[in-house]
Amino acid sequence: MQGKDIGYAEKGAEKGILFDHKIYPVDSARALSGFAMRPTELNPYVAEWGTVTDSRGKFGCVSFPFGVLGQSGSFQKNRSAYLLSLTASKNVRILYSATGNIDVIAALVPKDIQNFILNADECDHTAGEFDGSLSEQRQREIERAVVQYCRPAQKQLKTLKAKYKGDAKLTELIRKHAYDSVISFR
Repeated sequence: MQGKDIGYAEKGAEKGILFDHKIYPVDSARALSGFAMRPTELNPYVAEWGTVTDSRGKFGCVSFPFGVLGQSGSFQKNRSAYLLSLTASKNVRILYSATGNIDVIAALVPKDIQNFILNADECDHTAGEFDGSLSEQRQREIERAVVQYCRPAQKQLKTLKAKYKGDAKLTELIRKHAYDSVISFR
């Protein structure tokens, strides 16, 4: 991106990524395959700006925390990103978006492991919210959410460990998300 202007542009409610004197509206970004969730509000002050290259070409990348700052635990790995194709000509550049766990985004990960990571992260986050001083209604809501995410994550963990035991990279990714909350669920 050397020699090209890049930044964030805002006019009223319209927001966009500025590159090479052109604004690419974030509302028009195409979701990358497998990432249907839309990014949260882009705060350019906490975003990381850079380039990434893969087999499809070079992309300008704006990566930023998903949701509200200050979330703890595994939610710190949830990010949103906009990627702008830099290898295409100026008139046909496409702005893409992705939101999810950076461990999933960073690697080509089989769908069953992606599902496990999402369940395990939700399990760990939800289990961490439990507090005896909460109202009974809130405690029941948290207990239901823990069951909703921890039960499938625990079952998936057992299946995935056996299925991918010969793949060191995927086994390590699974291990990183085998939180105590998943392992010790009931």
